[in-house]
Amino acid sequence: MKVLGRRTTLAVQSGGIKADLAGIVPADGIRRPGKGGTMRRGSTILSAGAAVLLAAGALAFGAEIQCPSCAITIPCAGTHWIALPTSTGILKAEDLCATLGPAVTSVAQIFPDGTGQFTWQCSGSCSGAPEAGSCGSSCFCIDDGEGYEIVTTGPVSTQIFGRDDAVTIALPAGGDTYLVSPPCVSSAFSARRFLDAIPGGNLSTTDLTGRDGCTGGTSTMAGSQLTQGFSLQPGRAYRLRVGHTSGLTYANPVNPSPAGPPPMLMPQTQTYCISGTSDGVGWSWWIDLKNDAAGMLTVAEPHDPAAGPIAMGLGPAEFSDEFIGGIGFVCPGIAQPVTDPGCFSVTAPASFAFWVGAFNGTPNCNVTSGSGCSFNPHIALSATGMPALHPAAMAALIALLLSAGWLVIRSRHRREGIRQARR
Repeated sequence: MKVLGRRTTLAVQSGGIKADLAGIVPADGIRRPGKGGTMRRGSTILSAGAAVLLAAGALAFGAEIQCPSCAITIPCAGTHWIALPTSTGILKAEDLCATLGPAVTSVAQIFPDGTGQFTWQCSGSCSGAPEAGSCGSSCFCIDDGEGYEIVTTGPVSTQIFGRDDAVTIALPAGGDTYLVSPPCVSSAFSARRFLDAIPGGNLSTTDLTGRDGCTGGTSTMAGSQLTQGFSLQPGRAYRLRVGHTSGLTYANPVNPSPAGPPPMLMPQTQTYCISGTSDGVGWSWWIDLKNDAAGMLTVAEPHDPAAGPIAMGLGPAEFSDEFIGGIGFVCPGIAQPVTDPGCFSVTAPASFAFWVGAFNGTPNCNVTSGSGCSFNPHIALSATGMPALHPAAMAALIALLLSAGWLVIRSRHRREGIRQARR
């Protein structure tokens, strides 16, 4: 089902609460831990109300929370397969071209081959009649689970924002081959693990193929093979062949509690420490990704206006647990424990700011700048630094530097051409 340019979790809204396939979420679009339970690090406890779906109301869709997701890092010209999160502000082919930048000449959807194959030239033309949908594209919409084939003339390095949700991915009938997007941070870390999530994934007629866009080389794992096969790379799409044209569905293999943040461009880690004890009242928080003191609601940056509370008298360690669990509930992996149990860290693309405020209010105190905030007890910035880079993040940094160098060289060649033309 195509709605607003992507397959989205179907929801029923009534009285400010929205029920979806993953449980109960408030109308602001944030799924959050249940109140009143005890939060443990890396865990999520849902309230009893999550078992009750609302029976009436209008169909509605919440804001797409823009978490830091996998960066797209391509060091060379070529044909590449890239992945996108299920919830993203990239709605259509034109948006994808604009996001990836001028080194991308075309973007294509193969979902499946034949009936679901469309190519958009970033200069402004589609390979055929546009895909049916309500996203307003002149070619195709961005939908859950789809991977994309892009052609580049040079390096590409782009930070992607969005969130991978535990939704059902529907592979339409009509073909047997699809470009699919595993989650950025996935429980399926190998070709074998991904195939295990696919109905019929253990058959010889099913296989998964990865592509190296720089060399053109491919690696294929057949469903009947017993080995783990190749490792899945964050931010890459893969070609899935299912051996029939009837279509199928599978559960998106997300990792709800990853051991670290996704690979990002220029990641920054800020560590915060808490002092004092709880007064029994909740709080609000916001990760200002642009560090511009704006955009929490307009672009749905990670936030929770109704965090906590924890029981009166509990101290820094319990506050830290609640922050890690609550932030991880919105954006898995970006909040992590540190050595001091009364402290925690948040990693996001540099430079960002962390804000806190009153319960059910707009966060109005910037923890990142200044001497800290007395939101309940007290929270203050302890340290800021760059974490040890994930291999994909290191590739992202290299691609960024290559992209910058390529732009400088192209600019010099252009200026030289102009000078020669004037002679």
